[in-house]
Amino acid sequence: MDSDRRAARDRMTPAVRRLELLRARRTSQGRDTSLAPTMAGLRRHLEKQASQTDPLRQTFDNLVPTELASRCKIRLDKGVLRVGVADSSIRYALDRLLRAGIRDQIIRQSQIPIRDIKLEAKTSRPRRAGGRASTTRSTNDRSS
Repeated sequence: MDSDRRAARDRMTPAVRRLELLRARRTSQGRDTSLAPTMAGLRRHLEKQASQTDPLRQTFDNLVPTELASRCKIRLDKGVLRVGVADSSIRYALDRLLRAGIRDQIIRQSQIPIRDIKLEAKTSRPRRAGGRASTTRSTNDRSS
């Protein structure tokens, strides 16, 4: 079969050979529209994040009281330990502990270098019913 293609190519004139070469290059190749590459990248990212936060989570759990640690989610972002807290009371208590010296202990005892610790509120906002953004009447509405 390969020899048949060579024989056909040898019989072509230079102009026809050039056209065939252009057609082969200019046709769009079939794109891979599957989710496999995206999912593989996401898996690598999550595995890396888990391998980074597991030792941090152990250090965090050892130093912070369990009542607070159980209501926090941690993640590492460019050397900054970001602690997501459930509500403002947990954030206040954790802030007091961090300022009292636990911050330095976490940074010192961590196996992964940490530059800073940031607290983030992770509250969920309830969605409004209906399509309107506000239930109050606009001041520009003069239909009354």
